[in-house]
Amino acid sequence: MRKIYTRQSLWSKLINFMFFFTSSKHNSSSEEAAKKFIEKSSRLPFNEKIYKDFKRERFSNYDVYAYNGSIDSCKKKILIYVHGGNFVEHASKFLIRFAKKVAKLTDSTLLVPIYELLPNGNSQKMADFLLKLYEHVASLHDCEINLLGDSAGGGAILYLAMQIRDNNLRSPQNIVMLSPWLDLSMSNPDLYKDAKSDRMNSVDGIRYEGKLWACGLDVYSPSVSPMYGNFDNLGKMSIIFGGRGILSSECKRFDKILSDHGIEHNFFMYEKEGHDFAAYPTLEGGKAINDIVNIINCDNDGL
Repeated sequence: MRKIYTRQSLWSKLINFMFFFTSSKHNSSSEEAAKKFIEKSSRLPFNEKIYKDFKRERFSNYDVYAYNGSIDSCKKKILIYVHGGNFVEHASKFLIRFAKKVAKLTDSTLLVPIYELLPNGNSQKMADFLLKLYEHVASLHDCEINLLGDSAGGGAILYLAMQIRDNNLRSPQNIVMLSPWLDLSMSNPDLYKDAKSDRMNSVDGIRYEGKLWACGLDVYSPSVSPMYGNFDNLGKMSIIFGGRGILSSECKRFDKILSDHGIEHNFFMYEKEGHDFAAYPTLEGGKAINDIVNIINCDNDGL
């Protein structure tokens, strides 16, 4: 299915305007700014309050927060949600509310893996953790498993799906990517044009964070930048993004790659929305959540 939304509500315009008064864009404005942001973020305490309705579990030396069930006891569907934040920040309350709402409306057990962030985390550590978690969950339950990720988490679940396929594990039913960061090289020149309309993100600092996350690996390796991987037999993919987000050209590029290879997928573009817009309490955010819920709740034939 392909949908392009062209309208923007007044409340969405207001929220996007308010981003002008935050430090988000400055934090990624340069390599030096990103270094300071990573150092500052690493000192912040983990905000467990946003997981007050969740059960905290330990798996493979990491925390996993479970809602509407647990790792060992789940509903008819499991939703593994991997949050974004440039591999620097933990999930915000908006992102967790977003994931909870999707879980509620799909009657899913929600699992949120808390992976290690920069400066000590890296792509290999995260990939190993997510694969172990998926393999464990898939071995325990015969129910449908869906993957949901935003931004950096969107790229992470795409590579996870590749690992699942390559290890001959049961495929996820859906791979739903919200504003996914798929190419950590940030080498697409159109990114600078996209950044002009994005009120939260800049190119140079994010490129530096991507290089750190690669931790010596080739930044063009699919394990770091899944844009360069093989997309056959992964599960049903869906891309949802805002046309004014920094990764909008990258999402369009990914859509073209899939289309050129004859790989069916869902494509939802909200022309006047920004990066990760679905997490915010706007009319458009609600529509995007409904899109995701319809994807997960529909039958195996797709939308």
